[in-house]
Amino acid sequence: MLTVLSIVLMVVDARFDALKPLRHQLGLLVAPLYSAAEMPVRVWESVSELTSSRAELIADNERLRAEALLTQRKLQKTRHSDRTERAPARAAQLLLVGR
Repeated sequence: MLTVLSIVLMVVDARFDALKPLRHQLGLLVAPLYSAAEMPVRVWESVSELTSSRAELIADNERLRAEALLTQRKLQKTRHSDRTERAPARAAQLLLVGR
């Protein structure tokens, strides 16, 4: 009996849009229930996003520290090679000034 009533209501609604105000009112009543039912999913997604974002930030931080260390080493090597290249010229200048 309920099946027949359901089919009749669907056909009437599809043809004449007669139940649109009723659907609208029922939607207003049911909306808070949908929100409450979705809450655990939204909380889970937020927590998952925060933890993955934190993990990504930690990984990026480690990568950037390693890059900074490599850059610092390259700079030190460059400074050291500049000093060793200038040392003979500086020694020659000191010898010439000493004459």
